Amino acid sequence: MAPSLAPPDGTERHQNEQLLEKIALLEARLQKMEAERGAYAPQRVSEHRKATDKNAKEERKALSETEFGQWMDESLNLGSYSPDATRSVTEKAQENLSRIPDVNLTEVQCSERFCRATLAPEDGKAVNVAEVVGGFSFAGSGFTLEDSDGQVKVYFTQPGQTFDDLQKEAEQARSAPPG
Repeated sequence: MAPSLAPPDGTERHQNEQLLEKIALLEARLQKMEAERGAYAPQRVSEHRKATDKNAKEERKALSETEFGQWMDESLNLGSYSPDATRSVTEKAQENLSRIPDVNLTEVQCSERFCRATLAPEDGKAVNVAEVVGGFSFAGSGFTLEDSDGQVKVYFTQPGQTFDDLQKEAEQARSAPPG
């Protein structure tokens, strides 16, 4: 049987109107939900982006020993150098390192908080880092960086200082905008 092309009677028309009203209500609710979702979606994306940016900044802040050593070098060069602290540490280092053969203490620079000592091999061989670290037994925590020319730089804290505090300061300085 073919569908009727006759206009709907009163009941069908009433049902159609009710159906259209329901569809209109559903469309209005859907638009409202989309508008709310649209308002929240950028916020969620923004919150996610902020969290991602924060994680990226934290990852960028973690300094390698090389970067940390560079920051310490810059600090010594830009005014935190202390002649008195350097003199005291140099005396202790020379005394302790005199027991280690074939190593020359070529330079010491200290601030009140940390020091850098440069050691060079006497005979052209590589400096034994394990022996060298023992020569700074009077120092706080430390690390070494080996130069391509065979020299070793020993970075260490003064008594009562920690690398954690210094690293935080270095990370803040590196992440601060220039100027």
